[in-house]
Amino acid sequence: MTTEGVSRADTAAREGRVFTTRCRNVETVVRRDGMNTITDYVTPVGTVSTVHKRTARLDHAGIAPLEVKKRIQRPEDYDVMTYIVENTEYFPCYEEYEAYEREIGDDGYPLVATGDGPFHTFLADYAGYEKGYMDLADYPQKVERLTETMTQKHREELWPVVANSPARLILHGGHYDTQITPSPMFKTHITPYFQEMSAFMPRHDKILVHHADAASSGILDDFKDAGYDMVECFTTAPLVRCTLKEAREAWGTDMIIWGGIPSILLEDDAVSDEEFKIYRRMYAYDSLPLNAKVVAVDKFEHWTRERIEFDLPYGERGGAYLYIPNQSEAPFDAVIYWGGSGLLEAQSVDEAYLEAFNFIIRSGRVVASPIFKGTFDRDDAAFRRT
Repeated sequence: MTTEGVSRADTAAREGRVFTTRCRNVETVVRRDGMNTITDYVTPVGTVSTVHKRTARLDHAGIAPLEVKKRIQRPEDYDVMTYIVENTEYFPCYEEYEAYEREIGDDGYPLVATGDGPFHTFLADYAGYEKGYMDLADYPQKVERLTETMTQKHREELWPVVANSPARLILHGGHYDTQITPSPMFKTHITPYFQEMSAFMPRHDKILVHHADAASSGILDDFKDAGYDMVECFTTAPLVRCTLKEAREAWGTDMIIWGGIPSILLEDDAVSDEEFKIYRRMYAYDSLPLNAKVVAVDKFEHWTRERIEFDLPYGERGGAYLYIPNQSEAPFDAVIYWGGSGLLEAQSVDEAYLEAFNFIIRSGRVVASPIFKGTFDRDDAAFRRT
């Protein structure tokens, strides 16, 4: 396999597809409960459900509903999900992809999203990260059976459909993160799958791509060991700790880096010097005293929560909640949790969705959660309907 013609500075197009799916013997029932959408997946061996929450504020902001309930809630749900995986069928839609590629033309290089690996799909989509890792400890055989079934299904049905497609850049897997999928877990549960897939795809002149929009400094070697040919939307400092230099040192020339840099800014005639200065000012800030103050302290079983207020450069007081583990001692590693759209509906920190990060606190790290304008009690009329 060669990468000739791929390392161009075009824009990745990710809307094309090369297959569709259908589940045999699975009835999907969608019902409404107020502004919640409940989806039941009814099978001969049981039913699993998801719940997506809509609110007027989210609708007004144009934000998609928030999934507040995953399909795996009970041990018996593993049998249902295994049945659903076993009865999923993949159907080529190559003509649709070819039409899409013609539409893109010379404006980009089509990148086809083909799902994720079994273990990360289980964590992110089926169980949720916290429950997924807890179930891995409590019900390892159930987790293993489900992910092995997914691997077999991909190997026997998904991979051939993708490999025989006219697409060349195959995006499979995304958002693997040093904290969420740390190296020991990566090596055990992710690497073997991708090593097999990365050995299969080059025989069909495919380039295996990872969507690297995450903090990946601790798993750079794992990307390479897994057999990835390329990372796209690669996130680097100052957004995360990882630098482009560190990645290139870890990967050498074995992996293509399709970075998250706005490539248009690198074109000689893309913007004028004055326009470029405007873009650069977006990242400027005044180095002023914070005048930080701890204004509240609440103690819980596994952590202590401090509310900290500090001055903002535009004349207001902002703040953050700091979650400090009770069973560890300083100095701590710190993680900043930005939160999702669900924070717009939380009227107080007690309503915040802690499942997203409480396992990080219990691992001995401090979590800082900024109080953005329009979240918690720092309300903003711009977020309200009028």
